[in-house]
Amino acid sequence: MDLEQEPMSNYELELAAELDKLTIDRNESSKPNDFRLIKVVGRGGYGKVILARKNVDNNIYALKVINKPQNESNLQAVIDEIKVFKYVNSPFICQMFDYFEANRKIYFVLEFLPGGDLFSLMAKKETFDEDETRFYLAQIVIGLEYLHNSDIIYRDLKAENILIDEHGNLKLTDFGLAKFNFPIGSKTQTRCGTAECQAPEMIKGRPYGHEIDIWAIGILAVYMLTGAPPFTGETKKEVRLSVVKTKLTYPEGSSESCKEALCLTLKRIPEKRVTLAEFKKLDFFDSIDWTLMEMQKLKPPFPPEISDDEDVSQFDTYFTDMTPTVSPCKAVRKPTQKKDPFEGFDSNAESISDAVSGKQ
Repeated sequence: MDLEQEPMSNYELELAAELDKLTIDRNESSKPNDFRLIKVVGRGGYGKVILARKNVDNNIYALKVINKPQNESNLQAVIDEIKVFKYVNSPFICQMFDYFEANRKIYFVLEFLPGGDLFSLMAKKETFDEDETRFYLAQIVIGLEYLHNSDIIYRDLKAENILIDEHGNLKLTDFGLAKFNFPIGSKTQTRCGTAECQAPEMIKGRPYGHEIDIWAIGILAVYMLTGAPPFTGETKKEVRLSVVKTKLTYPEGSSESCKEALCLTLKRIPEKRVTLAEFKKLDFFDSIDWTLMEMQKLKPPFPPEISDDEDVSQFDTYFTDMTPTVSPCKAVRKPTQKKDPFEGFDSNAESISDAVSGKQ
């Protein structure tokens, strides 16, 4: 029996106009049965990412499937993620081709990047040398600079959210925590992201801006060089206390230029932190030809070995051994994964399209 739905709130009616602006040009919206599910390549509290082949064009995609939001703030987070994917256009950012809703879920149709994620590569290699770290940091900075110049703050820069293409180049993904229409100089106060990557000003509950993404670069750099984050603890509280108070220890054998780069990204006072433009000019990057890097003309340190377009060997078997079905999005995740803000999504509306288009 159909349940009577509540009238649309003013907030939902306002979002209707927003989504109209976001609609990706297409003659017909995709549907779940348009895809043949092949392998699970990621899963968390948010749902799953599944390698799938679309029947109509026979192309491979990554389907990110999440439950639909049940409150205004989570609905806005989904809208913001769609905005980021729709409006960004950079070779260092994962591309979205489409999105649709069905069976109380939202589907993102993304490009499939067969090289896996940077976290898995770091786990295999244990540590990177300075040349390898320099290459990857340069690509991350280019992608992050594009976001900042597009009035977007990322707020979730970490190795798990950095994917690797078939050539070994990096791409940023997962914009569930990103804030759209956020010009440089703007401030917000929401605490979010992974404790080990949170900047001191966020932990202290102070207003923060794009500088928190610079801090995350420094954390990631130390992680690549040593195999562990610089600030740790047994609990999230201990981690955050370490972030605020523990003195930074430089990786053993670090060059002076590397130490300078780490020091300037991990300044606890955000106003003293290096900007992305300044970061690119540091001695640590003297050997980088930024023009060639932006054109992806430089050879990556670890090109993945890919046999065919369905090869998932670069992904964790923890995921790829799962049955590729769009099942309820329970909070099943590896211990290293954060609790996703989309966990437990549900909705009384028949679809998110109804919620934002005023249908009842």
